[in-house]
Amino acid sequence: MKAKLNNINLVVRDVQRSKDFYIEVLGLEDTPRSSPPDFAVLDAGQVTLQLQQADGLGESPNPGSVELSFEVEDVAATLQKLRTAKAQGVSKPKTEPFGSMFDARDPDGYRLSFYALAKQ
Repeated sequence: MKAKLNNINLVVRDVQRSKDFYIEVLGLEDTPRSSPPDFAVLDAGQVTLQLQQADGLGESPNPGSVELSFEVEDVAATLQKLRTAKAQGVSKPKTEPFGSMFDARDPDGYRLSFYALAKQ
């Protein structure tokens, strides 16, 4: 399995304020995948930066939390590999408009997201 890190998810207090900062100060660009007011997806070169509203997440993470998102070829195989490794916090896979995904935690508790984009 080879995972490709191409999205960093920041949990923020105010998506619009953070979006304005990253666009106006750092020159990142908005993408069509943004869905105000809960989250924004910004083009940051070879990765995207996703800004997600803290109070919109079910587990109520604290602002300042970081999630690394990995694109994988096979969600089911990656899920099985993480379960075999007894990774913590492995969620059930789910289908979203963009494709399929699931979440897990690394050994230090950082949130990880694994996804495969839907075939166009």
